Amino acid sequence: MKSTSISYSALRQQLQQEQYAPIYWLEGDEAYFIDKLVQFFETQVLTEQERDFNLHIFYGEEADWRDVVNACRQYPVFAQRQVVILKEAQQMPMSQMQKLETYIAQPLASTIFVVAYKHAKLDNRTSFARLIREKGIHFVSPVIYDEQLPNWIEQYLSEIKLKATPQAIHMLAEHIGNDLSRISMEIEKIRVNLKQQQIIDEHVVEKYVGISREYNVFQLQDALADKNLPRIMGILRYFSMNPRSAPLQLVISSLYQFFVKLWQLHSLQGVSEKTAAEHLGVHPFFLKRYKQATQYYSKQVVERNILLLHAYNLKSVGIDQVPVEESALLQELVFRLLE
Repeated sequence: MKSTSISYSALRQQLQQEQYAPIYWLEGDEAYFIDKLVQFFETQVLTEQERDFNLHIFYGEEADWRDVVNACRQYPVFAQRQVVILKEAQQMPMSQMQKLETYIAQPLASTIFVVAYKHAKLDNRTSFARLIREKGIHFVSPVIYDEQLPNWIEQYLSEIKLKATPQAIHMLAEHIGNDLSRISMEIEKIRVNLKQQQIIDEHVVEKYVGISREYNVFQLQDALADKNLPRIMGILRYFSMNPRSAPLQLVISSLYQFFVKLWQLHSLQGVSEKTAAEHLGVHPFFLKRYKQATQYYSKQVVERNILLLHAYNLKSVGIDQVPVEESALLQELVFRLLE
């Protein structure tokens, strides 16, 4: 089976239909998708009885290439196929990794060989990489950026037959950030506590995830959108008293995305609300918030604030900054954004 890169959804569909290839090379910076695929190969391809003799797991840091190849060349015992998984393959020296080439060139049809090469990528120009694409499936795990998170969460909820309000989805995205593993764990925590047919809303997120529906980064953006100073002060006071609820760099990253969207909205002229929402990557429900904010922040002010956020991001990691409490630095930043 010859293959170029494949998407996660397409690969999952193939696996669920038992369309297996002899080689799977899983690489990329987002560990979540790789872990989910490895879990599938480990638990779904073979029955519990078949796994006793036909599932072989190695770890890159300690595995010897000879042992991996010998396992791949075995024939399944009382089963149609066997599965060999090399986890944390990025920790195996490349000199050893390349010795797998002889097996990859002539793999057994009855073996499914899975390589999890996380937080790294092969050089596609090499003969080794070309051979993998020729003989098997090459999956590059995509990074989900902050602005893509709400859509990803909505899709993930749909896959597991759950529904959530736009506010709840944005609370999860803004508070957790693009840690997909943690988001999925928090949603699972919610799922096991939900009543039948219950929709996830802000109250549910607050109760089971521990995010305040009144004092969070999402609410700070709302308060900044219409320059609601009393509300801003209340949120900053809460952050000061509960520093773990809003780490400074998380807040800066979130506000940076907020002002970037304002800049994009200023640049969009004569388009429909649906088109504008799609361009910004936000739910149409929230477009009015951004449109309202453009009345208070001109394009020039937005550009200034983006540069200001960049400068304070450097300060937050100690560059050109006398040590100061995060809460004081955040308060200084917010008041400068309001100027």
